[in-house]
Amino acid sequence: MINVLIAYDDTDDKLGGYFCRCKDHLTVTLQGEIEDGRLLTSHEIAGVNCRLGYIEITHESLKEKPFIMVVYSHGVEDAVVSHGTAFIKAGNDNSFYQDSFFYTNSCLSGKKLGRDLITQNCKAFIGYEQSVFAFKEENENISINCDNLGLTAFLTTDITAFDAYTQMKNYLTDKSKDLLKFGDILTSGMLISTREALFFDGDKTLKKEHLSADIKK
Repeated sequence: MINVLIAYDDTDDKLGGYFCRCKDHLTVTLQGEIEDGRLLTSHEIAGVNCRLGYIEITHESLKEKPFIMVVYSHGVEDAVVSHGTAFIKAGNDNSFYQDSFFYTNSCLSGKKLGRDLITQNCKAFIGYEQSVFAFKEENENISINCDNLGLTAFLTTDITAFDAYTQMKNYLTDKSKDLLKFGDILTSGMLISTREALFFDGDKTLKKEHLSADIKK
C-alpha cells in the first residue's frame, strides 16, 4: 500500500480553482486503485490546512515511512506557499519527507527546495525551477495533463521516477508541435518554456514498489 498526501491551495484567488481541478483530475485518474485499496491510500489537505507544521503533525504516523507528497500550489525558490506563506521550506527540518517522492506543480521550488529535500534524504523530487504558466479555457487540459502525467504514469505503469519526468518533457514537446501546426506560436513557445523549467533530482531508479508503506527499514 502506498500513502499519497495531496496538498492543494484551493483558497488562492487566482489559481485556487486550477489547483483544485488538478487534484480532482489526479484522484479520478487513480480512482480504481484508491477505491479497491489495491495500491493507494490518499489523504487530501485543503488550502486552509496548508500551514507550516500541519502536515507533519497531522500525518505523524508516516514519519520514517515511504510515501508520496503531492503539492498543487504557488511556489518560490525555497518553498511551496499558501496564503503567501511558506508551508514547506528549505532550511527547515524536513526529515518528515525522508523516503518520500515529492511531486509538485509549484513554480520555482525546484531551484532550492527540491535540492534541500534531497539532501535531507527525500527519495526523488519532480517540479519546476522556473516560473511556468497554467493555461485557461480550451488549453487548460494541457496544463493539467502535464502537471499530473508523470505521477499517474509512475503509479499505473512499471516505470521509474526519472522515466516519469521524461514522459512529462516528451508530452510538452509533442503538444508544442501540435500547436505550432495550427499556427499558435505563442502557446507553443510557452510549452517549450514549461518543458525547460521541469526539474528532477534524486534517485533515477525509484519505482512505486519502493514506496510501499509495508517496506521495513
